[in-house]
Amino acid sequence: MLIIPNAPRSEYIDREDDIKTVLEEIEKRGIFSFDTETDGIDIIRSRPILFSIAFGSRRITCPIKVIPLFSKVFSSRRIVKIGANIKFDMHMLSHFGIDVHNIADVMVMAHMENNERLSYSIKKLSSYLFSDEDPRHINYKTPFKGRIKGIQKFIDEYGFEAACDYASLDAWTCLVLYEELQRRLKELRLWNLFEAEDKIYTEILFDMEHRGFLIDIGYLKELRGKCEKKLDEVKGYFARKAGRPINLNSVPQLQEFFYGYLKKEISKRTKKGGKGSIDEETLRKWASVGDEFAKILLEYRRIMKLYSTYVEGLLKVADSNGRVHSTFHQIGTRTGRLSSSDPNLQNIPKDDDFGIRKAFITESGWVIIDCDYSQIEQVLITLFSKDEFTLRAICDGKDLHSITAAMMFDIDYDEIVRAKKKSPSELTEKDKELLRRRYESKTIGFGLNYGEGPNRLSIDLNCSIEEAVEKIDRYFSIRPRVKEYIDKIVKFSEKEGYVTTLAGRRQMMSLAAVPGPMRKSYSKNAVNYVIQGSAADIIKQAMILLYNNSELRNLGARMLSQVHDELIFECPAETASQALGIIKEKMKEAHHDRLKKYLRNMGDLKDRFSLEVEGGIGNNWLEAKR
Repeated sequence: MLIIPNAPRSEYIDREDDIKTVLEEIEKRGIFSFDTETDGIDIIRSRPILFSIAFGSRRITCPIKVIPLFSKVFSSRRIVKIGANIKFDMHMLSHFGIDVHNIADVMVMAHMENNERLSYSIKKLSSYLFSDEDPRHINYKTPFKGRIKGIQKFIDEYGFEAACDYASLDAWTCLVLYEELQRRLKELRLWNLFEAEDKIYTEILFDMEHRGFLIDIGYLKELRGKCEKKLDEVKGYFARKAGRPINLNSVPQLQEFFYGYLKKEISKRTKKGGKGSIDEETLRKWASVGDEFAKILLEYRRIMKLYSTYVEGLLKVADSNGRVHSTFHQIGTRTGRLSSSDPNLQNIPKDDDFGIRKAFITESGWVIIDCDYSQIEQVLITLFSKDEFTLRAICDGKDLHSITAAMMFDIDYDEIVRAKKKSPSELTEKDKELLRRRYESKTIGFGLNYGEGPNRLSIDLNCSIEEAVEKIDRYFSIRPRVKEYIDKIVKFSEKEGYVTTLAGRRQMMSLAAVPGPMRKSYSKNAVNYVIQGSAADIIKQAMILLYNNSELRNLGARMLSQVHDELIFECPAETASQALGIIKEKMKEAHHDRLKKYLRNMGDLKDRFSLEVEGGIGNNWLEAKR
């Protein structure tokens, strides 16, 4: 037995009578923490080796064979279950047919309390939240020497008894962290929000992960051949133009070609070696001034990413039923937006020439439903800045980017809209110019939301920095309330060290650790954090409303994925139209009362304003999105 300061003695229990006593105590307390030790990190293929619990002043490790005895307390909606990255442990228990409800993830709680931390592992959190002298602090490095590389290796190195000690220590640490983080969230007046939204949100994400998204294996295998052929064509074209063969996957060969042969000026260096960079930003910069080789290489890398990440990648991670089970990271971004991995569903291209989204399908007799908030980030900054003129245009059903372009460049709004509706083959030169202006206004609007300045926007708009400055000034001249709002949020963040989202979540912005010259550019992120964080608030509540909607459940609709402002469902074909209506209605309801508060003293706008939701139905994701 290892001696671990600040933690109760570890127990190992495998007798049914002892377990019954433990279960009775858990029932009385109404709360416990748990953790699993597994043979891997794959949510579908991995299996647990040990599991541990902690409650009161006890920490206990049990063998896997007794997990079914705990089914009742895990599935109880009264008893609180605490964990860290708790969705993973829920997947491990699901292999035994155990459902887990009323959960609290301490990593999610810690992110809600302070979203600036570099790590949310329980080991780090113990150090962040408690001083070394605090009796609640657990120093893992002392007993375990920081060498944990998987539970089986741990057993081989330290022995089974020590492994049980380590396993139950994780559960104990979660329990201690929960109590402290609960206190802090209550102090920040965020506990009720965590209870109302974040706990159930974790369950929703688990549900989507567990269900998975069906993919068309045959179609992806066809794409594999098309991608390989296209890659060979692009490589051949580059080699013919260069007059020699070059491995487009070799950075040293590309550096020699661009900087040695073409004599490109080095404007950015690699972190390792300090040589000239061949990254996307550098290539885009060269391509913007007409460099044909940069354009070809960008195209090659685009296709290679499609091939390796989405064609080969999806085929690799599909389970035996042809479904891919992405992991959704609830604290994957500091703004509250979801990220995902294995596979990353957030970056599946919309309009690629290979039609990757067509590979995402559903069962026979079912269809895909796709619903998306329309221009939500631009709508939010318009609302928060109380830009009444633009709000009226939105409520009148006008396209926000087109109305902004019309005002910025003194062109006819209706002509822009007509050009936007035309197919590429129908566009005249005048139409193309109108759409270019719309693109410019859209790019500037998004760029300012993201805290971008003239340097970055000049690259995005393919213009000089001076021209970018002039375009930004023109944008603010027709939307002065937006400029006032941005300045106000930046000033608040610099003074208070944080900003808040629509739902009241804090986005920390501690400038003390930021070097002086970088503080101005860092503080520009404040608006992005508010807008992105508020958009995340809205879709989070929309998912909760839909998850809890019994009518939608009775229609057979099942949530598959969330991609930024977009929700994807599968549903029986015969009920899909009805389900689509409910989904759109509930998405519009999300945080509607909070949004309406910004419309005070704006007359009829308070009753007219609503978020716009677009939706479609199709046999695959691509069809539904169109």
